[in-house]
Amino acid sequence: MGFFGDIADGILNAVKAIWNLIKNIVNTIITSFRDHIVRFFRERRNKIDANTLAISIKSKLNSGDCSFVNCLYDQENNEIINPENDAQIVNYEQLDQQTKNAFNGKDMLVLK
Repeated sequence: MGFFGDIADGILNAVKAIWNLIKNIVNTIITSFRDHIVRFFRERRNKIDANTLAISIKSKLNSGDCSFVNCLYDQENNEIINPENDAQIVNYEQLDQQTKNAFNGKDMLVLK
Protein backbone atom coordinates (compact mmCIF):
# COMPACT_ATOMS: atom_id res chain seq x y z
CA MET A 1 0.00 0.00 0.00
CA GLY A 2 2.83 2.36 0.63
CA PHE A 3 3.58 5.11 3.04
CA PHE A 4 0.45 7.21 2.39
CA GLY A 5 -1.82 4.17 2.45
CA ASP A 6 -0.42 3.22 5.86
CA ILE A 7 -1.02 6.76 7.12
CA ALA A 8 -4.60 6.71 5.78
CA ASP A 9 -5.22 3.34 7.47
CA GLY A 10 -3.79 4.71 10.70
CA ILE A 11 -6.06 7.75 10.57
CA LEU A 12 -9.08 5.61 9.77
CA ASN A 13 -8.30 3.29 12.69
CA ALA A 14 -7.86 6.28 15.00
CA VAL A 15 -11.23 7.72 13.91
CA LYS A 16 -12.90 4.35 14.52
CA ALA A 17 -11.31 4.13 17.98
CA ILE A 18 -12.50 7.65 18.84
CA TRP A 19 -16.00 6.85 17.59
CA ASN A 20 -16.11 3.71 19.76
CA LEU A 21 -14.93 5.75 22.75
CA ILE A 22 -17.69 8.33 22.16
CA LYS A 23 -20.31 5.56 21.94
CA ASN A 24 -19.06 4.10 25.24
CA ILE A 25 -19.21 7.51 26.92
CA VAL A 26 -22.77 8.07 25.70
CA ASN A 27 -23.79 4.62 26.97
CA THR A 28 -22.22 5.44 30.35
CA ILE A 29 -24.11 8.73 30.53
CA ILE A 30 -27.40 7.02 29.76
CA THR A 31 -26.75 4.21 32.25
CA SER A 32 -25.67 6.64 34.97
CA PHE A 33 -28.73 8.81 34.43
CA ARG A 34 -30.93 5.74 34.59
CA ASP A 35 -29.27 4.59 37.80
CA HIS A 36 -30.01 7.86 39.58
CA ILE A 37 -33.40 8.93 38.36
CA VAL A 38 -35.20 6.34 36.29
CA ARG A 39 -34.82 3.62 38.94
CA PHE A 40 -36.88 5.78 41.30
CA PHE A 41 -39.74 5.90 38.80
CA ARG A 42 -39.53 2.25 37.80
CA GLU A 43 -40.18 1.34 41.41
CA ARG A 44 -43.41 3.37 41.20
CA ARG A 45 -44.57 2.36 37.74
CA ASN A 46 -47.72 0.72 39.13
CA LYS A 47 -48.82 4.20 40.31
CA ILE A 48 -48.44 5.82 36.88
CA ASP A 49 -51.40 6.13 34.54
CA ALA A 50 -52.31 8.29 31.53
CA ASN A 51 -52.74 11.41 33.70
CA THR A 52 -49.47 10.98 35.58
CA LEU A 53 -46.12 12.46 34.64
CA ALA A 54 -42.83 11.26 36.05
CA ILE A 55 -40.79 14.42 36.59
CA SER A 56 -37.45 15.42 38.03
CA ILE A 57 -37.14 19.06 39.06
CA LYS A 58 -33.94 20.96 39.73
CA SER A 59 -34.31 23.39 42.58
CA LYS A 60 -31.75 26.10 43.29
CA LEU A 61 -31.51 26.80 47.01
CA ASN A 62 -30.82 30.20 48.61
CA SER A 63 -27.28 29.00 49.36
CA GLY A 64 -26.69 28.62 45.63
CA ASP A 65 -26.62 24.84 45.88
CA CYS A 66 -29.01 22.71 43.87
CA SER A 67 -31.13 19.73 44.73
CA PHE A 68 -33.34 17.53 42.60
CA VAL A 69 -36.86 16.38 43.40
CA ASN A 70 -38.11 13.23 41.72
CA CYS A 71 -41.88 12.90 41.93
CA LEU A 72 -45.09 11.86 40.23
CA TYR A 73 -47.34 14.66 38.97
CA ASP A 74 -51.09 14.38 38.38
CA GLN A 75 -51.88 16.48 35.30
CA GLU A 76 -55.63 16.34 35.88
CA ASN A 77 -55.48 17.74 39.42
CA ASN A 78 -52.28 19.79 38.92
CA GLU A 79 -50.57 18.39 41.99
CA ILE A 80 -47.72 16.17 43.08
CA ILE A 81 -48.98 12.74 44.02
CA ASN A 82 -48.30 11.63 47.60
CA PRO A 83 -45.20 13.80 48.16
CA GLU A 84 -44.62 12.39 51.66
CA ASN A 85 -44.03 8.87 50.33
CA ASP A 86 -43.47 9.13 46.59
CA ALA A 87 -41.05 12.03 46.25
CA GLN A 88 -37.29 11.83 46.52
CA ILE A 89 -34.88 14.70 47.16
CA VAL A 90 -31.33 14.23 45.92
CA ASN A 91 -28.57 16.71 46.74
CA TYR A 92 -26.60 18.02 43.79
CA GLU A 93 -23.32 16.79 45.28
CA GLN A 94 -24.64 13.20 45.35
CA LEU A 95 -25.11 13.09 41.59
CA ASP A 96 -22.37 12.15 39.19
CA GLN A 97 -21.37 14.56 36.44
CA GLN A 98 -23.26 12.67 33.71
CA THR A 99 -26.55 12.99 35.57
CA LYS A 100 -25.93 16.70 36.19
CA ASN A 101 -25.23 17.11 32.47
CA ALA A 102 -28.49 15.37 31.55
CA PHE A 103 -30.36 18.44 32.79
CA ASN A 104 -28.25 20.56 30.39
CA GLY A 105 -29.49 23.88 31.74
CA LYS A 106 -33.08 22.69 32.13
CA ASP A 107 -34.97 23.02 35.42
CA MET A 108 -37.21 20.01 34.80
CA LEU A 109 -37.15 16.68 32.99
CA VAL A 110 -40.33 14.86 32.07
CA LEU A 111 -39.75 11.15 31.69
CA LYS A 112 -42.11 9.32 29.35
